[in-house]
Amino acid sequence: MPHPASSDTEFLTVAGLLQLRGETGSWDFFEPLHANMDRYVHFGSQPAQMAASGETVISINFGYAGIRELLQGTPVEAILPAGGSRWDMEANALIRRDEIHPAALTFLNWAISESTFARYAPHYDIIATGGGNVAQLIENDFAWTARSRDTILDTWTERFGTSQ
Repeated sequence: MPHPASSDTEFLTVAGLLQLRGETGSWDFFEPLHANMDRYVHFGSQPAQMAASGETVISINFGYAGIRELLQGTPVEAILPAGGSRWDMEANALIRRDEIHPAALTFLNWAISESTFARYAPHYDIIATGGGNVAQLIENDFAWTARSRDTILDTWTERFGTSQ
């Protein structure tokens, strides 16, 4: 799995589990997980790539990475946690200015068009148009996650170190 101090993706996974199970239940869960961890890597999709290449048997990463490997025909299975999954949001926006460059507006209109969302859909389980497995998502408190970042990473480092 990615190390939460070097991968924002994995930090969000750890923070999501802390929200879902509470701090005691989550840290108790992480103890045996850490004891069985082959290695920590530095970015979010690397574990899925390692599983797809046969370098490791099981990986922990965000769902899209496993789904992408599956769609590319690699022999992997993406399994979502039964208790729910953390999530984040990717967005496009224009900054309000007196003049907006026409190419920026053209790009944004393309990025949020129905045809582009149709292209996203096979790769992302849930998209802004309302499709996908919304029931899988946990209640995600982004303000708590931001406030707790340093504490979470300090606790992780204290318990499990900076790498393995």
